[in-house]
Amino acid sequence: MYKRVAYSYIMDNDFDFVFNNLSTAPYTMILDYSWHLMSISLRNESMSNDSLVMLGDIIVPELEKRENQVAKKYKGLLTPKQWKERAFNSSVREYLSYAIILENDGQHDKSAKYLKKIKPYFGYDNADYNELYANMLIRNKKINQAITYIKECLKENNATPKMISTLKREFLNEGGEESEFSGYLAAAKAGEQMDAKREEVLSAIMDEPIADFNLTNLNGDQVKMSDQKGKVIILDFWATWCAPCKKAMPGMQMALDKYKSDENVVFYFIDTQEFSSDYKERVRDFIEEKGYDFNVLFDVENEETHKKDKVFSTYAKAFNFSGIPQKLIIDQNGNLRWRSTGYSGSPSELADEISIVVEYLKEEKTN
Repeated sequence: MYKRVAYSYIMDNDFDFVFNNLSTAPYTMILDYSWHLMSISLRNESMSNDSLVMLGDIIVPELEKRENQVAKKYKGLLTPKQWKERAFNSSVREYLSYAIILENDGQHDKSAKYLKKIKPYFGYDNADYNELYANMLIRNKKINQAITYIKECLKENNATPKMISTLKREFLNEGGEESEFSGYLAAAKAGEQMDAKREEVLSAIMDEPIADFNLTNLNGDQVKMSDQKGKVIILDFWATWCAPCKKAMPGMQMALDKYKSDENVVFYFIDTQEFSSDYKERVRDFIEEKGYDFNVLFDVENEETHKKDKVFSTYAKAFNFSGIPQKLIIDQNGNLRWRSTGYSGSPSELADEISIVVEYLKEEKTN
């Protein structure tokens, strides 16, 4: 009942009920507010950072206060220490969202407070956290610690393009050659985990015929898949409204950068399932704003549903999948060899997944 009342106000953009009753709201409602109002808005880029700062400044301190107040339903069941641990584990991802928001606002010292608070929970397992923590070390002129930290993150394959750029810069400053860095990076990630990842990725290899497509790109040019026969083709289905699609793009840019000089490997980013009338302008603005070097194609209208998802829908039915982001890799003979749904959260891991399949197909072609 409390939640229904609270969100009836929120749906009308009236937050007075939330803010005026925050100190007496149930603990689960504080978590709910933080997730729906702050974290989801951050993820979807649906609210200005100034507004996110305002929300976080009000909600997050209440979350911290509740760590020291055993929730009513757990009184007599958990000790204060047990409750504090439970509450912290429930709130830790909200603290990360707040740290990102503070970082975007230039409040580095305040962001650092939360990064240090939640470090024991994340270790090296979250790429968003890892980048923030490495940035904090660099700002504090702890370059050697930052490099060591980035290398530890790479062992878990949870690194971002910015982290790898930092590692490359220091590698070159120490006298390394540009041509040697890819080997240096591969050595930093080598080990049982990378072997396991390769085995996992290649276990999903398939060999199925796939329908052709003929789509228009951002420049208005026609692109036909069958014209690319003889090349490895990577397709990434995405949409401007899809937060995981956009989160995965730094990893896809890393993969694209690796093969940008290889004329036998091509990437297409197929924008699908769009609803707004100005979606092409939105796509162009988004790609330019982020600085991605993507060849974007636009899905076309499905005659059955009248949605702009004909190619995606055709493939989804043929290969029994749903949802975006959706990655498909097609071999030199025009057959589907691998696909993946969703995004795990690590740019470096995603780039490696693409690379593992591409290298497998290139090697297969030569044998």
